[in-house]
Amino acid sequence: MTEPSRLRRPAPRPVGSIVLGVGRIARGRADGVTQFSGTPQAFLSSLAPLLAFALVGCFLLLLHGDGLPAVTELLQTVVIALAPAVLSEPIARFWGRREQWLRFATALNWCQWAMPVAVAFGLMFGSLLPLFGASTAQAGRVVVA
Repeated sequence: MTEPSRLRRPAPRPVGSIVLGVGRIARGRADGVTQFSGTPQAFLSSLAPLLAFALVGCFLLLLHGDGLPAVTELLQTVVIALAPAVLSEPIARFWGRREQWLRFATALNWCQWAMPVAVAFGLMFGSLLPLFGASTAQAGRVVVA
């Protein structure tokens, strides 16, 4: 027996790769946003790793006996993680793009991981420059640039 149509959920729309989307956006390609889903579950999934590090840090500070700093840092991280999404929603509504906002917020959360990767590669590259005759100051300027 088949399920009544009013109870059936629509089939989930296939979405691309998060890594591919972050890579495309990092290279300035707007089509990278299409790799992300615009569902509440996708948004919460994009928040999970951002908040997981804060929870681990809070736990470690609590073990060390620093209760107030632990809670303060956890709340600070939650506010910092949610602020871009909260502040961008009224702008999206004003521009008539509210339907695309959740996808944007999800992409924004995942794309925050591109910066530490870029910095790590920059630092590795900069640490190799003195081996090829560059001064430490020159290598530092290259890394910053």
